[in-house]
Amino acid sequence: MSNKVKAAIIAAFVVLLGGAWLGLTLFGGNPVGGSCYTDSECNGFDGVCWTGGGSYCSKNCATTADCPAQWTCNDVAITNIDGSGNTVSTGSTRMCARPAATTP
Repeated sequence: MSNKVKAAIIAAFVVLLGGAWLGLTLFGGNPVGGSCYTDSECNGFDGVCWTGGGSYCSKNCATTADCPAQWTCNDVAITNIDGSGNTVSTGSTRMCARPAATTP
């Protein structure tokens, strides 16, 4: 088998893996509002597991119009922690927050 054929097979394999990764990232996780424990369980490139007020999938937003109906776009403090539990960085972003639960 020539080097060109080997390169073509490797390139095709890489493209297939990339397509599979993209499909899983966009469509393979839980939708906004779905339950989660980690960010990887939420679909979309900006899917985030928000643990404030219960663990559920959310997404980044600029305004409330970017969020599902009745959700709001809120400022959220972020703390990034490494595998040893040490704070690596802190910051803030805006994320969609589900409506507060109401009691009848």
